[in-house]
Amino acid sequence: MTSKRSTRLAGAASLAAVSPLILTALAAPANADTPDQVERPATFTSAFIANGTPDQVFMGSEPAPGQPGATGTFKFLINTDLDVICWDMTTNGVDNDFVGASPAKTANHLHDAPAGMQGPPRIAFPDLTGDGDTLTSSGCSAGPFTTHAPGNPNEAGSSTGFELSDIEEDPSGYYANIHTNDFRPGAVRGQLVADPAGLAAANAQPATPAPSGGVRTGEGGAASTLPMGLLAAAAVAGLGVTGAVALRRRQGA
Repeated sequence: MTSKRSTRLAGAASLAAVSPLILTALAAPANADTPDQVERPATFTSAFIANGTPDQVFMGSEPAPGQPGATGTFKFLINTDLDVICWDMTTNGVDNDFVGASPAKTANHLHDAPAGMQGPPRIAFPDLTGDGDTLTSSGCSAGPFTTHAPGNPNEAGSSTGFELSDIEEDPSGYYANIHTNDFRPGAVRGQLVADPAGLAAANAQPATPAPSGGVRTGEGGAASTLPMGLLAAAAVAGLGVTGAVALRRRQGA
């Protein structure tokens, strides 16, 4: 694992060196095709949460503060046996101005780098939608994952190095980031931490059929509007999870 992580961080450092060029490149509109949908698994092997703020945004290794006053909450459920990730994201105060904000196929990403450092995107999620101050995105997607981002060393998908199990092994080495045209390095960013209460609540719920519609985020497909926020509500008083250790349900973890 150490060698693998070192290789990924080296790739992140290389990307950081050319990030100003990438971020200013002409970007195509986000891909909006609708592949076969992925159902929410009956159980998950891990859960994570990230609290996004503008002060966590970096370009390379230099601070690049995002949109003033904006916040984001990013929740993830992972089943590594099925290579599936589900997400439930909400932002407040982030401009709904995503088309062309990133060279990747969307402006809503999970990146590979520790706090205080910029890294390459590993998963591109559907852009957030909504009216007014609050925007949301939720659904489930199966790997292998691609982003269509120029210079991304992982563009071929999971088989080239990135796996969802990497997040379980080192969640603090990944961050959620929302790009906008005015804040291309990121409007808000948040590092992942384990969410054991969210994992317990998710595994107590039945699987849900996939909805229609969606945006391609993994070659296996993506779901668009699965209301995972209902699952988080079931976690009642146990949601104070910052700094917890990732829970693993896989045998031998």
